[in-house]
Amino acid sequence: MASPNQEPSLAPLAWAIAWERQILLEILRDTEPTQETPALLERLQDRDLRKVRPAFPSPRQLAAQAALRCNRHETDDAAGSDTRALEEKIAAAVEAELAASIAVLKAQGATALGDRLELLICPEILFRSPTGTFVEANTESEFWGMWYPGLDNEDATMGDILQSLPGVGDAALPREVRWFEDPASSIALPGAVSLEWHDAIHILLGRGLLDQDEAFVVGFTMGNSSSFCNEDAVTLRNAFAHAYPEPYRVHGMKLSAFDIGIEAGRAIGKPDLADQEGKLSNNATLRRWREHLGIPKELLRPFFVRESLMIPRTLETARLPVSPGGDRKTSGANASEEFHKSLPKSRAFG
Repeated sequence: MASPNQEPSLAPLAWAIAWERQILLEILRDTEPTQETPALLERLQDRDLRKVRPAFPSPRQLAAQAALRCNRHETDDAAGSDTRALEEKIAAAVEAELAASIAVLKAQGATALGDRLELLICPEILFRSPTGTFVEANTESEFWGMWYPGLDNEDATMGDILQSLPGVGDAALPREVRWFEDPASSIALPGAVSLEWHDAIHILLGRGLLDQDEAFVVGFTMGNSSSFCNEDAVTLRNAFAHAYPEPYRVHGMKLSAFDIGIEAGRAIGKPDLADQEGKLSNNATLRRWREHLGIPKELLRPFFVRESLMIPRTLETARLPVSPGGDRKTSGANASEEFHKSLPKSRAFG
């Protein structure tokens, strides 16, 4: 397959603007159905979605990441240029993209902005290197919205990947979440686990920390419980959509990941994954953990394929490890070619 970055000198700019557009769309989706303009403006500009460590970088942080990514791969002329100058050029373009979105929001409202972003986004480009290969994991990001472990990590230890999780401050889980998901709660639902074990399950399943990932992981753990019943799924599904506060709320099409997670949990692994905490040392490899729990990664991939078909064009879907070695049979090159046509014209990038 041809590299999705058809014009190498555009690689860092394309990647940064693609992220900016996707971040803005994620913020819009998080605020549905109200999407009040003042609150949206604050979120679009501040980025501190959880009032703790931000999920996503600011435009200038994005520019720094894009320049670093470009220099690491050393695949184009920009890689040998002055990093500070490159960052400034990218930052100016990303800030202009943000300004254009804010102008649409102020003049036409949230729906119009959402339509614009949906037309322009190309999530696949976010998870490809400058040479066009799929990036199967990113456990080095300080932003929890960009962190994901993937499945091709059999030789890593559980402890190593747990240590890479971005910190999110000292914010306590809201009571609505603790009611249903804290095993100490008197009304906890099947599959409730400690926070530490919940993080480990994210890693075992190869999932990041965004809404769709969370829905799949909670669904998997619930479906794997020997005391599961359909009424429990209905209760938690409704809680996700209507009772949980932001940013723990999951709604819309991303709730389908919860349903698929339940099916996967019922089909894969030893029953009662919730009770398996501490059965192996964190020094054990993920291969040993998955073998012990009966969760081989090849049995997970078909569920991820279904998820990608049911929930298209989201961050979580674009990075799902649907095939071994990141060999994704996608239209990434064609999609990226169309994406490049939407980029702002800039003398700085030819």
